[in-house]
Amino acid sequence: MKKVLFFLLAAAAMVGCSNEEVVELNKKEIAFGEAFVENATRADYSTDKSVTAFKVYGTVEPTAGGSATQIYNGANVTGTVYNTAWNCDVTQYWLPKSTYHFAAIVDGEAAATTALPVTIPFTLTTGDEDLLYATADETTDEAATPTTSTLVAFTFEHLLAKLQFTIENGTAPADKYSYDVTGVAVTGIVNKGVYTVAGDSWAKAGDATTIGLTFGETDNAATGVAGGATEVTSVTHQILPVEQELVVTITYNTYLNGTLVAEGMTLGGTITSRTYEANTVYNVKATITGTAISFTVGTIGGWASAGGDITI
Repeated sequence: MKKVLFFLLAAAAMVGCSNEEVVELNKKEIAFGEAFVENATRADYSTDKSVTAFKVYGTVEPTAGGSATQIYNGANVTGTVYNTAWNCDVTQYWLPKSTYHFAAIVDGEAAATTALPVTIPFTLTTGDEDLLYATADETTDEAATPTTSTLVAFTFEHLLAKLQFTIENGTAPADKYSYDVTGVAVTGIVNKGVYTVAGDSWAKAGDATTIGLTFGETDNAATGVAGGATEVTSVTHQILPVEQELVVTITYNTYLNGTLVAEGMTLGGTITSRTYEANTVYNVKATITGTAISFTVGTIGGWASAGGDITI
């Protein structure tokens, strides 16, 4: 009896398996590509740095209406090859007749999301960091084909401001008196802020303090402001687009006909409190002007009293 029962169960199992149909769906994977990081943005991202990774957030909802479902929440996307799909550590697929909303962050991460980023906190440490943000929308047809592109298109924008200095030689003749700028230091730089996506606005973080950064120097006495050139542009650093007052100190050496005559001189000033704008470069100009040696005629002293008679 047990043998018969076992046989019948096995037969039933075989029948069940033989009736199964394997359906292979032609699913289209959602892909992200560097093709949609604008070349101009990439070139300005940093002199020696390109976008090779970002975090992606995304939602999907029926085109006809309905609630949104979050499908990406800070997923990591990496790649380097132009116009190809990059690797994402979360795999999702296009659904038919749906609306997608995506957001991407480079060098940052959302602090709060309701499906998409709400706020992005950021800490400035070296001034070489950047913070890029982009959004993209896509819809699909009945065949789950995106109406725009098979790669999600992101056009990134800078969320930080950029600061640089141009130092000019205001001493004439410049080919005789020249300067070697050895440092441009700035203090009072706010180090922590929070970007609010909905209002496209920045605010200082509650625990924000200030830091100092060095913006650059000329290579040697024969370049930059020295050697008769009229100006030198420093390296640039990013700063938070918030209200801040900056104190600037320029350190320089003075040359006369190429010979060092004064070393470690300083020139200081304050950039009064102001609010900086994101995605904007600010060029601060400073002029080193020597005080010329001048001559003039003062008062003419009176004659001394008579020296007595001279007898011949």
